[in-house]
Amino acid sequence: MFKINYRITTKEKEKLENLSEQEIKEGGHVEGYFEILVNDKQYGYYKSGELSPNEEGLDLLTTWFEGFLEVIFLLKDSNSYVVLSDIDSYNTWMEFKKIKDNIISISVIEAEKKDGMGQVTTKPLENVIYSDWKKQEISYQEMYVEVANKVKDYFSEINQINKKLLQSSSFLKLKNLFIKLKGL
Repeated sequence: MFKINYRITTKEKEKLENLSEQEIKEGGHVEGYFEILVNDKQYGYYKSGELSPNEEGLDLLTTWFEGFLEVIFLLKDSNSYVVLSDIDSYNTWMEFKKIKDNIISISVIEAEKKDGMGQVTTKPLENVIYSDWKKQEISYQEMYVEVANKVKDYFSEINQINKKLLQSSSFLKLKNLFIKLKGL
């Protein structure tokens, strides 16, 4: 099983509804909760139910979705090893290994983040330590479908909050990646 849960927080929604043109142009970052479920393992945090008025998640949702789209492309393009940085952590990554044509192994690892590495890389990391969990197997197709569906839902939700935000640089980049995904 591979599942993504995300949530734009109430406080963030109010802020997004009232962004100025300049704030939209600068990217209009969206914060909230982001969680990945792989089989019976979990990474990140998602709060369901009622949120207090000032409660806010601190995950950069657009950045997480961009990262997962990149992982999908790289695994499809004959890469057998991809790591995705948790940008909010100084040393945590999600490791994706293609172990069969359609089977992906996912682990949470810790390794040094060197300057210039970026959010996603195909270069094996040095001095890797397995962290929360390791070697959870899922199908590539299952991950592809879940990522595609959640990105589509995310666009729809942002459109309802403030459709001008979809013209920001970060959303245009995400939209281009999503269009590319549909071509796979």
